[in-house]
Amino acid sequence: MADLLSEAIESVIMQSYNNWELIIIDNNSTDHTTEVIKKYEDIRIKTIKINNNNIIAKSRNAGLHIAQGDWITFLDSDDVWYPYRLETIVECIKSDNKYDIISTNEMLINRSSGYRKKLIYGKKRLDNLYFSLLIYGNLLSPSATAVKAKFIKKNLIFFRENHEFITAEDYDFWLLLAKNQANLISLDTVLGEYRVHKNNTSIKNDLHRINVQNVIFDHLKNLDLHTKQKKNLKNKINSRLTLTDAKIDFENGNILSGLGNLITSLITSPLFFFKNVIYKVLN
Repeated sequence: MADLLSEAIESVIMQSYNNWELIIIDNNSTDHTTEVIKKYEDIRIKTIKINNNNIIAKSRNAGLHIAQGDWITFLDSDDVWYPYRLETIVECIKSDNKYDIISTNEMLINRSSGYRKKLIYGKKRLDNLYFSLLIYGNLLSPSATAVKAKFIKKNLIFFRENHEFITAEDYDFWLLLAKNQANLISLDTVLGEYRVHKNNTSIKNDLHRINVQNVIFDHLKNLDLHTKQKKNLKNKINSRLTLTDAKIDFENGNILSGLGNLITSLITSPLFFFKNVIYKVLN
């Protein structure tokens, strides 16, 4: 991971826009992370050592609490930015500063197989960002998102340090921003890479699916909706989640389980099922 961190740091240093600060959160590392960081003698780089007890939200919050910039953008240690990412975001802010969230796209890179795929973020399916996130899932990525610091501080929004949200803490963070009426703009340009490797797949994917559901149903229980409205919303969400499970089953060769989940998704919310499937086919 230390080698990947070096590439992440260099992708910041090589930005065409240079008025940035980089806050590195070192989670009690036992590899040669410290030696990697020491190579970069740059007053714009700060390092904080913490022990987050496997709660990523603690690391993200540690950075948020000391960040000095007007805008905050995240970069996971195994991802990289392309050289014009910050400049593109700054130009967007200069042209119209009414936005609270700026999203860009990423290229998924599997370091083992070489597989590449363009990841498109921020495409709202509904006018209401909050319900779009709830019903259709996470539309954003930490390494491809910038957030206005003033909006975070004004609304006291931080990553919730909940064990049941581990690996889905960013999804919860976007939901909290959206619930407070954050204004989102999506820039249709690929400005970084999300890199897949053996340390961020397999077992973590299972945990992630469970904790995404924990985030969703935590938000649902606090929604002020009539019983019928809440039931309809739950059915749509459950239909989408089960359809996702079916897709994973088919990809893994579990045909019978996939068919079962497909039928369950259809029964749970028939109209939503067909609209969702048609949208995915067309896109």
